[in-house]
Amino acid sequence: LLSVMLSGYYKLILSVSIVASVLIIYLLFHFGVPNNSDDIHIENILKRHHSQTKIRNTHLDHLRKNNQLEKILQLPQFWYLFIPTLTCPWGNERFGGSNPEATFYGDGGKWVCLDHKARDKPFAVYSIGKQDLSFEIEFKRSYPLSEIHIFAPSVQVDSLLLMQQHGFHYYPWGLGTVDDEENRLRSFATIMSNYHDDVRIVKIDIDGQEYSVIKTIEKELLQKVDNLIIEIHVDLTASQYYDVLKTFTKLDEFNFALFQKEANLYCTHCMKFSFYNMNRFEKKYHQKE
Repeated sequence: LLSVMLSGYYKLILSVSIVASVLIIYLLFHFGVPNNSDDIHIENILKRHHSQTKIRNTHLDHLRKNNQLEKILQLPQFWYLFIPTLTCPWGNERFGGSNPEATFYGDGGKWVCLDHKARDKPFAVYSIGKQDLSFEIEFKRSYPLSEIHIFAPSVQVDSLLLMQQHGFHYYPWGLGTVDDEENRLRSFATIMSNYHDDVRIVKIDIDGQEYSVIKTIEKELLQKVDNLIIEIHVDLTASQYYDVLKTFTKLDEFNFALFQKEANLYCTHCMKFSFYNMNRFEKKYHQKE
């Protein structure tokens, strides 16, 4: 009788142990191992970003003080001033430029940096300006809960059909410095204030008008945006090189960090830059948002 009781007792202990083990594995799988390695990793990323930004600004100041800045105001060496300072902790993702459905196949992709929870939540993507739709199509497939909103004063018929096919939202307005009904333009403030609260990505490609538009953007309008993707166009004049420098200075002031860049092989004087909002980045990891 005693042996039977002990046997039953051991079986009960074994069953409880198995259940506990399965529960622990489940919790670890969903919530991660409770250690501070992630915090250390993020701290290192932030330190490197601040260090690289300081080095870049010091280098620019040195060139200005010694009247050497004009020597590098030419392509391609000019682009080397703008080296990414942020490492995306979740890994950069590239979308576009390789989708045969795109109406302008091969115009290069765009890079994004989104946290691992982004696929599980709905959010808006604002795509402003020139459209080949390859970025939007590929992004929507990877982030099916996202809503793609496209702003362009005019599009081709086949592009409009693709937008309808993929469930994109189209607005027949371009981006300008002020609201302009005659030219079908809306200011950045109008676009950002009238539609969605959760705009995680803003992509701008407006063929050289980005400088005048960025001058008008207020910091508060970008505080909820994670990624700002801009194609910069240079017309090879000295004044526009300085416009690029002013644009980067303003984005620095807004606390946006460059995490990726890519040349547009179909436009030798164009470069696509992807920035992450460091205010959002630091909030997520220091306040455990």
